[in-house]
Amino acid sequence: MKPALPTLHTLLACLLFACGSPPEEPITETPAVDPMTEEFFFMRNEEILEAILARLERENIEHWLNDDGSVGFYARDTKTVDAIANAEIGNWVTLQ
Repeated sequence: MKPALPTLHTLLACLLFACGSPPEEPITETPAVDPMTEEFFFMRNEEILEAILARLERENIEHWLNDDGSVGFYARDTKTVDAIANAEIGNWVTLQ
């Protein structure tokens, strides 16, 4: 029976030489998004849609209705729009 050391040494050598060098540029988590990029969402429930649109108006979030029925807004407002939509969906669910 042959000892396992040559196989282990071969495996370690292969692993050592298979490792590449680290990338020269650091990898960023997310690329920067142009704040004026147009985003959109669909809301099929009319009650929730009306509530979301009313809140967007009250909070002066620029938005528009697209031809496909989606609601458009700018990327700069994504966090606010998400928070409004989540709150209004939550309100609707609690009333059911």
